[in-house]
Amino acid sequence: MTRPYLVCAIITAISAAVSFGYSVAALRTAGGEAKTLALYAGGRSAALLLGAIAALVLQ
Repeated sequence: MTRPYLVCAIITAISAAVSFGYSVAALRTAGGEAKTLALYAGGRSAALLLGAIAALVLQ
């Protein structure tokens, strides 16, 4: 694996993890429409996080 690939995959994984964390925090406190948006953001962030981790693990 090249260095630029690793840097990109690590930055993407960190960004997705932070986004997922904020989504989980929003789920705990939100209600109504905000909760729906938090669920959407959480699902999107979880998928991106899994993809970034897979890119790092599977090379």
